[in-house]
Amino acid sequence: MAQTESESVKRSATGAAVKGSAARRKKAESEALFASSQARRINEPVIVSGVKFASTVTVIQPEDQCRLNLDERYQRGEQHKDVNTLITVIKSGGQIPQPIDVSERPDGSWYIVDGQQRYLAHLATKTPLKAHIHKVDNTEAEERLFIALNSRRNLNPRVVIRGWPGPFGIFIRRMNTDEKSIVRGLIDLSQGGNSHLPLDPAVVLSGVIIVLTGTFPSGDTITSRLPRADAALKLAGSVVWAENFIALLAAVFGARPGARRVRLLPVLALAKVAHRKYVEAGRPVFPRSAARLRAINWDNLVPSHARQYLPILEEKMEKLWR
Repeated sequence: MAQTESESVKRSATGAAVKGSAARRKKAESEALFASSQARRINEPVIVSGVKFASTVTVIQPEDQCRLNLDERYQRGEQHKDVNTLITVIKSGGQIPQPIDVSERPDGSWYIVDGQQRYLAHLATKTPLKAHIHKVDNTEAEERLFIALNSRRNLNPRVVIRGWPGPFGIFIRRMNTDEKSIVRGLIDLSQGGNSHLPLDPAVVLSGVIIVLTGTFPSGDTITSRLPRADAALKLAGSVVWAENFIALLAAVFGARPGARRVRLLPVLALAKVAHRKYVEAGRPVFPRSAARLRAINWDNLVPSHARQYLPILEEKMEKLWR
């Protein structure tokens, strides 16, 4: 019996659904694809735990202000312009109403978490200083408190990354200090910024997110990217992927002492290609000849480093990857 047109369409649709279902099963059975899919979905917020928040304002007298310390792992250096402005306010008879935030560590020592400039102004003028003194269980809780207090401010991304208490902060600091790391001392985590170092931590962060998840939503702030990287790095095997990508960055862009700064757009393109190659192989893979990729001047390959030119760099890297 000849089948009707509607039956033919129905069978075709059923066949396509079965084929699609098989494809989805295959993807679900692939650990690499499953991990990549999960990493795109999860995003862990910074949870401030281990802190007993101050319920009252403490007035720290000038003679006690010497107790206050600064942890330079996550704090910024002194900004003289801001401090001088605040000093002028105080000397003119004005007041700085907002208390600073201080952590009291288990050993009783005080560390400024937020309000360094206000502290320096009061120290210079020898005037009483208002403070919220929060008791913290450890330095990790103190770092989380710093990030939470500053999450709405336009902090230098380098400052936030340097003090980030999550897995990515631990990962990038280790890559920059471990004697076995190929990029030891080449990631700019300095307090004041060192343009002579080839790798900017925010650029590395973006590349790691892409190589682990395959996606990088535009418009993300640094404090929303970091929890995303943290979540991805907690997946089985993700740290190995990230380490291999760092080695790939060094090989392709020649990251070494004295090398020029690696730009964001080429890193994003390399990360996207590397993600596809890693997923296809189910493990990190290295191009047979990284020299082919390194020979290209990626800075001058496109008219500008606007995101619209990303596909051009990505296509070129895909062709040269052997």
